Amino acid sequence: MTAILAAMATQNSVAITVAFSHLCFNIFGILLFYPLKFIPIRLALFVGDKASRSTKNLILFIAVYILLHFVPVALIFLR
Repeated sequence: MTAILAAMATQNSVAITVAFSHLCFNIFGILLFYPLKFIPIRLALFVGDKASRSTKNLILFIAVYILLHFVPVALIFLR
């Protein structure tokens, strides 16, 4: 909503269009993912439970997290 206010202050039609598309994107995202909010919560509980059972599992989850998050970003920026 603040993007719309800022775009209206500039009185630039492109900025207003981008702000409204951003608002629509956020609304559709809420409508799509809010009913499915139990999935990431249950997944986080599952991962936390498994990681807390042993050090081996904790190291495994940390390694998977690093591989899935930091390695692709590093490859993009080092390219």
